[in-house]
Amino acid sequence: MKATDEVNRLEKLIARYKQKNGENHRELLHSLLELGGHTQGHSRFFPWAHAEGSLNKLTTLIHQYVQLNGESKELKEIQNILDKSVREARKALSLLKASEKDNSSVYVEDMIDLHIAQTLKSFKKLKKHLFPLLKLFKNNANVLFFLLKNQQSLRNIYGKRIIVQFFKENCPEGHTSLEHFILGEYTKRGFSQLAKNINDKMTELTL
Repeated sequence: MKATDEVNRLEKLIARYKQKNGENHRELLHSLLELGGHTQGHSRFFPWAHAEGSLNKLTTLIHQYVQLNGESKELKEIQNILDKSVREARKALSLLKASEKDNSSVYVEDMIDLHIAQTLKSFKKLKKHLFPLLKLFKNNANVLFFLLKNQQSLRNIYGKRIIVQFFKENCPEGHTSLEHFILGEYTKRGFSQLAKNINDKMTELTL
């Protein structure tokens, strides 16, 4: 979700940059950094230690998940898309940093535009592949509660009916059964105080 916000911002910034509106140069640098992280390689460990790079962190977490749970065709595809997104964002960032020191040529500006376009294209492809994977976690209370808590943000990304449709397809027993399952799992772990929060989010789901 954070990456989606930054990608939306990046799309607006590159449009202004191509109009030769130079004052957003630093903003463009910051946006690329927030997506891809620093241009040097990233660690496969402790992604929370990285201050920047939402796509970089997601890449790290996917690799860690694969190491723990094994690779699938779907996860391999997502890994490839993420790797390309980060790679293209870092190429654009590197060129943009270099252009600060010297007057950039039309060729350099075109290459920056090309790498950002590839970053945006890869991210759109990532969104398409990512959400269907959630069906693998239909019995995971943490994932289900996350979807409930963030349903408005996910609607903004995937459309108004996406969350309702997900629960309809993957939790066919109905809302009451779903609420009891999530609350039961959290109660086992000593978080029964979440009952009202879970109920409120379930109410939002029916709207």
